[in-house]
Amino acid sequence: YEQSVMFYQENDRLKIQIQETERANKTIELYRSQFEAEYQQRFQHYLEREQAFQKQIKQQEEKSQQIAHEQRQALLQQLQTLQQQETSLKRKYELEREGLITLEHHLKQLEGKLMSKEKELELKDRQYSASGLELREQVRREVQKELHFEYTSLQEER
Repeated sequence: YEQSVMFYQENDRLKIQIQETERANKTIELYRSQFEAEYQQRFQHYLEREQAFQKQIKQQEEKSQQIAHEQRQALLQQLQTLQQQETSLKRKYELEREGLITLEHHLKQLEGKLMSKEKELELKDRQYSASGLELREQVRREVQKELHFEYTSLQEER
């Protein structure tokens, strides 16, 4: 009998122990599932944050690349404009230089013609001066002849 009681007591104790173990296991399972759910929420939250950060970083990189591209394009445009201005100025300078050379050549020709005309005028001036002297001399002789003739006529009349 005593053994039976002990057996029942032991059996009760084991049942209680099994029930406590099952309760403890249920509590542990409850905590584990709560921790698992919280872990999954946190993990999902961190994944979403990471994706948001990655998206933000990608947008910033794209924006930076766009700005860099626009700046490169603007610099290339400015460089092209400067090159066109340089080419234009070089051409303008070349045309002005050619024009000056042509003008200088033309001025030299005009100077040569002017010197030639001055010599021609000087020669004509000498010729006219000489002709004028000869003409004066001729007129003077004629006047002298007339005067001499009148003088002789007057003397004869006297």
